[in-house]
Amino acid sequence: MTDVNFDEFQAIRRRKAQDDEEDEDTKEEPAATPKEEEEEEPDGLAERAGAFAELPEVQLLLCVAILADVAGAAVTAARDDGAPAFLVRAAAAFPGFVNFLYAFELLALATAFKLRMLTHPGLLLDVGIVSALFAADPEGNTNTIRLLGFLRLWRLSRLHETLVAAERTRTEEKAQEARTERERALRAEVERARLEGVAAESANARQRLEKMARAFKDEIDTLNEALVIAARDIAEAADSEIESENEREGGDVQEAYARAPKDLRRAEPRPPKQKAPTRFVVDPSGAYEAKE
Repeated sequence: MTDVNFDEFQAIRRRKAQDDEEDEDTKEEPAATPKEEEEEEPDGLAERAGAFAELPEVQLLLCVAILADVAGAAVTAARDDGAPAFLVRAAAAFPGFVNFLYAFELLALATAFKLRMLTHPGLLLDVGIVSALFAADPEGNTNTIRLLGFLRLWRLSRLHETLVAAERTRTEEKAQEARTERERALRAEVERARLEGVAAESANARQRLEKMARAFKDEIDTLNEALVIAARDIAEAADSEIESENEREGGDVQEAYARAPKDLRRAEPRPPKQKAPTRFVVDPSGAYEAKE
């Protein structure tokens, strides 16, 4: 892992957080060089240590501990001025706890940044004060060194930046969610418009088919009527022709019988009367039948 300092580590973390929030459909950035990838992907232990030191809760705890340590040193220095005894005893027992807390945090920072942490002025000041506290005689008076802890309140600015960055990240996440929802709503609107267009086209096509079907039905009905009329005309023409032939034949026979001598008429039977002509009846379907 390439060594990075405190500020670079914070920048890398912010950049990674922003990269994770980018939408998958956005244009891909050019491939990073091996050196950049190595810088952006620290090993597990260093990454966990740096992430632990960057937690807002840890930074807030350190700020409270520093303020309490400075206040305890002030109370201990004022014990001869009539400070309450229980405050003096609590202030005397407190340094052991805060010294352990300081050492633990510096160990985490050293694991994450190694010697590069000394390039940060604030961390360098922390290392100097904590080292002086551990190097001082435990039985001696360390109030002067502890009172220098107020110089370490630069961590309040660091905590503020961390909280602002976290809030900015949450705001960007909400904005990204809002953009995603808007895009989803826009896609849904486009899909709805497309489906409405398809439905309208289907309705128009159905109407056209129904109109064509009605037109075909009307044509078929017209053809059926024409066929019925034609069949009726043909039947009437045939009926008239047959009736005319029968009348001619019957008239000729009767006339010949009337002109024949009486003796022949007695010998020949009288010709039968002319039968009613055969009529053709056409039903509405176009079929026809012969009736006597």
